[in-house]
Amino acid sequence: MVSTVPAGHVRDGRLDRWLNRRISRQLSPRLVGTWVRPHHVTLVAIGLAVGGAALVAVGGYWTCLLGLAVVQLSSVLDCCDGELARLTSRESRSGEWLDDTADTIGHLALFAAVGVAAERDGLAHGVMLAVVLGLGTLCSFACVTWAERTSARRALDGRRLDRRIDALVLALSTRDYHAVVLVCAVAGRLDWFLWGAAIGSHVFWVTVLVLMRRVGKGRVRS
Repeated sequence: MVSTVPAGHVRDGRLDRWLNRRISRQLSPRLVGTWVRPHHVTLVAIGLAVGGAALVAVGGYWTCLLGLAVVQLSSVLDCCDGELARLTSRESRSGEWLDDTADTIGHLALFAAVGVAAERDGLAHGVMLAVVLGLGTLCSFACVTWAERTSARRALDGRRLDRRIDALVLALSTRDYHAVVLVCAVAGRLDWFLWGAAIGSHVFWVTVLVLMRRVGKGRVRS
């Protein structure tokens, strides 16, 4: 039995640190030495994320809360796959890509489900608003990927603007929004989350894009 579980991911938010990692660090060492591989855990996490989202979309107060609980379970497993990969020295580019893809699929599935549920609850054009949110999520994913791939090079410059970009990416690319969805679901106001997230996602990626372009221009001038 391996007793030392690796540290969390740099993009872990408060929900990951306070809840998900506390559970995953108990589970991951128990998977070492079994037939379970990191990509197996990732695939199960995808299935739970999509299944939980489907429960949210089905409608009904308690069914929605059950679906969010399943989505939360998928987040725990999403922590486990990286821990298991590090514990067993199976880290790889393909595994990282699969993990990022799983996160994106989970986000989009949940946003679509919230749109369906909100429209059923009376929000006009809830599905269309979810589409807007989905587009914002994809654009944000592209900008975050760009920022992360250039973070090492930008860190050498030590510019204040570079540090601001990294802080923004770390602050807003976590799973902490799951708690917001839960609070809105408990209050019976998923439309609050949908409106806020649809607007906020586009503000986020546009802000990161503008800052990255300013960094690029500043580097060319220097």
